[in-house]
Amino acid sequence: MSRRCTGRHEAGAWRWVLVWAALVTPAGAGAAPKTAVLPVEGTAALAGQLNRALGRALAERGVKDTLGPLETRARMTQDRLIAAGLARAKKTLGQAREQLLQMKRGEAVRLARQSAAEAARVDARFADPALLARARGVLALALLLRPADEAGARQTFQNALALDSAFTSDPDHTPPRAARLLVQARKQPPAPVAPRGSDVQGMYGRLPLSQMVWLAAVSRQGKVRLEVVVFDAPRGKVLAHLHGGATAQRLVVQAAALIKRGLQDPASKPARAFLPASQPNTRGATPPARPAAPAVASSPWYKKWWVWTIVGVAVVGTGVGLGVGLSQSGGDPPSGFDFQFNFGG
Repeated sequence: MSRRCTGRHEAGAWRWVLVWAALVTPAGAGAAPKTAVLPVEGTAALAGQLNRALGRALAERGVKDTLGPLETRARMTQDRLIAAGLARAKKTLGQAREQLLQMKRGEAVRLARQSAAEAARVDARFADPALLARARGVLALALLLRPADEAGARQTFQNALALDSAFTSDPDHTPPRAARLLVQARKQPPAPVAPRGSDVQGMYGRLPLSQMVWLAAVSRQGKVRLEVVVFDAPRGKVLAHLHGGATAQRLVVQAAALIKRGLQDPASKPARAFLPASQPNTRGATPPARPAAPAVASSPWYKKWWVWTIVGVAVVGTGVGLGVGLSQSGGDPPSGFDFQFNFGG
């Protein structure tokens, strides 16, 4: 009897625990995320601020089931295949540095390119952009070994800065010429470029979420420009492409609002709010020409009444003028000419 009562009391206690847990657990907690915001690209200071605060800002604005940038990066680096690929890229990069120190241009270039390729294959652009930038930095230094390729080195430095705007080369192993090229590349920072649809599809294989959001924040001449692209991850299709501005004080708030607008149903947004990248930009295009009015058939010119009126006036005027002139001169008209004017009667 006591065991039966004890069992009933335990069952009742567990029932109350489950009810209490259901009451205190927020709605939607534990739901599988459907959208991932990729780590922010652009100006280093702006990207760092957005990466840290954007996830919470989106949640406060009711954007549910969405991973913030840091959560997305953590999930990517926890993937076994991505972690193994990054480890291989780091090892190859170490070998490239050794060849660079030994002034072996060919091997240094080959290994640096191999390291960058290994990192890119496992989405290092978002999982570990600093590693990919370092690989390109070593490649730039290798290209400056004899025979030097300054143009290629400058472009490679710009590619490294596109991945990590705070990228710097090791000063102990950077010759003056390389330092000068890096300064030149930093003066002309490349604008961030959204990933291709095929790249997003590749990430979907390792991060199976229905939507991915790319955000870039760039500071130019005291102004902050934001760009958001929302992808249908399984198909690699662009769902929305938006541009906007922001202030330093409201950077996170305005970026979160732009992302929220992009995640809404595009059909519900006003046409001026965004322009999908899959559609051609028709703003400012020349309107189609109006069809020409049908030609009206007209009679030949020699049947026009006004043509013969002009001809008659010209003939009469010429004759009168000649007659008056000859009569005033008093002489006979030249031989071969005979003028007669009859005016009726």
